[in-house]
Amino acid sequence: MKNLLKLFVLLVMLSCNKNQDETENTESKEILYKEELNKYDLVDEIQDKDTINNFRSIDLDTIKSSQIIKRNKEDFELKIYNYSLNDSSIVKNVGDDSYHVNFDIYHNRVSEIILKKNNKNIISKIIDKNNLKISNKEFNQYSIIKYTEFMFRKDGELFFESTLNVPDTDWVEKIEFSILKDNPYEIKVL
Repeated sequence: MKNLLKLFVLLVMLSCNKNQDETENTESKEILYKEELNKYDLVDEIQDKDTINNFRSIDLDTIKSSQIIKRNKEDFELKIYNYSLNDSSIVKNVGDDSYHVNFDIYHNRVSEIILKKNNKNIISKIIDKNNLKISNKEFNQYSIIKYTEFMFRKDGELFFESTLNVPDTDWVEKIEFSILKDNPYEIKVL
């Protein structure tokens, strides 16, 4: 009988221990489940905006003009080159909504003015948009020189007109300037 009692006590202890393990497992499963819920459902998602870069095609055209200017029976050859600087870019934010940020990326352009007499350079000046600023800061930042043309010569000064625009818009400005006869390395915006 003692043996039977010992066996009964042993079985009761084992069954209690087994029930306690199941209770702990159930509790730990509930805790894990709640952690999963907190991880996915209760935390606000932070979503990054997609960035869309619109790379504008490189303008590989070089616009050249050449003409002869007469001064006191002397002939001067004037050459103007308008070309793209492929190593410089302008980045313009063109749109922003809750899911996307749009940028236009395009290249700067310059005009090179060369005045020669007997195949010797008298003036060689590169004009970029920083030389031709207007009062609007946004235009100055995003514009490019489309081309520069010779207008006339007066009292030894050469007068030009540059056309600047902001790509993919109808915003165009024409800026007149002169190259001074006393200092051919400076320009004067008119």
